Amino acid sequence: MSAAGSTRAAAATAEVSPLKLASVLLQYPTAALFAGLDHLDAVAAATGPRATRQAFGRFLAWLRATPPDQVAQHYVDTFDLRRRCALYLTYYRFGDTRRRGMAMLEFKAAYRAAGFEPSDAELPDYLPMVLDFAALTLQGDGPPREEVGLEPFAPPGYLTGEVRS
Repeated sequence: MSAAGSTRAAAATAEVSPLKLASVLLQYPTAALFAGLDHLDAVAAATGPRATRQAFGRFLAWLRATPPDQVAQHYVDTFDLRRRCALYLTYYRFGDTRRRGMAMLEFKAAYRAAGFEPSDAELPDYLPMVLDFAALTLQGDGPPREEVGLEPFAPPGYLTGEVRS
């Protein structure tokens, strides 16, 4: 690889959000996942903070050391057969009720309001999809800023003494 190609690859790796990496690693393990382990290792190595980088590194080392059929079976045992480990976020609050359906519509509306079109291949509360969304929107904006307490509590005229009770 040329120096320019190496620089572009390093830049592309550095731009990947740890949220996106977590999204990829939480999806069902496919042949593409195993084929991309070298790239995922490079992305994980560029992730911070150190504890996050180390956790991703341990998981990727486990993926390399474990046969793909065993990884797939572990995935099914963990996420598909254990209710407490479901990757569908609204399930924890609403179970399989109509209110869960309304919550999923709210997820879709929030995605669309931010310019993110959710895939119809998965439910909108699927944790990897939520992480993809967060990687696209929250990284640039950061956490919301506090707005409470920044404005005066009384009408402006009251503070200047113009209003008398």
